[in-house]
Amino acid sequence: MPLLNSGRCELLDHLRLHAQLLGLERRTARGGRDSIDHVPGSHDDLANAAAGALLGQQGNGLFLLYQREYEARCAAGAAGGRPGDTPPPV
Repeated sequence: MPLLNSGRCELLDHLRLHAQLLGLERRTARGGRDSIDHVPGSHDDLANAAAGALLGQQGNGLFLLYQREYEARCAAGAAGGRPGDTPPPV
């Protein structure tokens, strides 16, 4: 959101992308942890792809950090991945 709100980037004029972004909801779990997700029955694949692309272009290494964490979970067989299941190289 900071990239969008500061005007440092622009989104494509894509109606489904706009609808998915506007349909996202912020939820707070009992432990106080926030998450952002789509409402049941809707989709957020375009919103996730756009957010991932923006994150990857920030140039601060955050995307690589997330990739390494994901690969470590996959290697450990933790939820969210299976051993040998790694995302494509960046």
